[in-house]
Amino acid sequence: MFAAYTALAGLAFKSVAWLAAVAGATLFIVGLVVAFVCIDTVNRALMSRPQPRYVRRFATVACLFWALITPVFLGAAGFVWGLG
Repeated sequence: MFAAYTALAGLAFKSVAWLAAVAGATLFIVGLVVAFVCIDTVNRALMSRPQPRYVRRFATVACLFWALITPVFLGAAGFVWGLG
């Protein structure tokens, strides 16, 4: 899997580097914003009234997932879109 992304990144820097880099960076930033909005919404809901322990644990896992996965996936999609 890493070899495929490495090949795509290498192709991006050789042929259409500016379009793939701009699309990847833009969608990475969009992913950061989306993750921040999701995490902020969850935190506001958790702080508005006491929640059970299982809800807090699930919210923590969901926030971790959004923060780590969303920007990376959107950035990779931007590279693929820029190469396309």
